[in-house]
Amino acid sequence: EETVHERMAPFVDVPVIFASALTKQRIFKILETAQEVYDIRKMDKLNSRDGEFSPMLLGKDQLYFNSSRKEATGDAKSPITGVKNNDFFILKQDERGNWLKPDSLVGGLNTEFDEGTASFAIDGSQMYYTFCPEGERCIL
Repeated sequence: EETVHERMAPFVDVPVIFASALTKQRIFKILETAQEVYDIRKMDKLNSRDGEFSPMLLGKDQLYFNSSRKEATGDAKSPITGVKNNDFFILKQDERGNWLKPDSLVGGLNTEFDEGTASFAIDGSQMYYTFCPEGERCIL
């Protein structure tokens, strides 16, 4: 188990269960663990009537995501989806662990065009994302 976690780094918070599909050994343990790990529920602070996608957790208290919610920059609609273009938003936790209201990401990243999926360097110092200006090829 330790060797598997070493090879999976930095994703060490994932449970590892050794099972046998041939003998069906530990199948119930897998199902029980899956229910514990994947507690899916609506987050009123995150979910809007518009599209949200690509959540990216940075540290333990910042969740970045994309959304076409009404606060997104501009009024242009995506020729692909037909809805408002997406912007980056950030959801932060307070000192008690409660999620606060999402804010539009500042710093010039949000434009009237379509900002897409983001990821971060392991140390959080750099953000990588897709950017799709209308009528041009997407820039990665």
